[in-house]
Amino acid sequence: MEYFNYTYHGMERTKERLGLKFRDACRRHELAAERGKGSECFKGMEREYLKTRSSDDHRAVAFDGNCYILGVDNAVITIFPLPSWWMKKKNYNGKERIRNIKKYCNMNYSMSAVY
Repeated sequence: MEYFNYTYHGMERTKERLGLKFRDACRRHELAAERGKGSECFKGMEREYLKTRSSDDHRAVAFDGNCYILGVDNAVITIFPLPSWWMKKKNYNGKERIRNIKKYCNMNYSMSAVY
């Protein structure tokens, strides 16, 4: 296992937002650095969301419902929850977004076999 640097701010945010002790926060930081998914693993809005939070000297990864901002040496700079729309399927009829999928399926019998 490689050596990880821990920032004070990253540890404080992890303890505050996840309610973890120091040792558990260290383990969570290591797992986020190893298993977290960067912007190259996603498409569409998820990719753009992570790209806007990344720069040359740090990168954003999604791991376990949170966005971790990692420095060059994999030190967690900060952590915040992912938005509520993250990885939710969006249904469209052409360019029009379908708000109520069950109602749409009842009106369009060709879709009732899918849902």
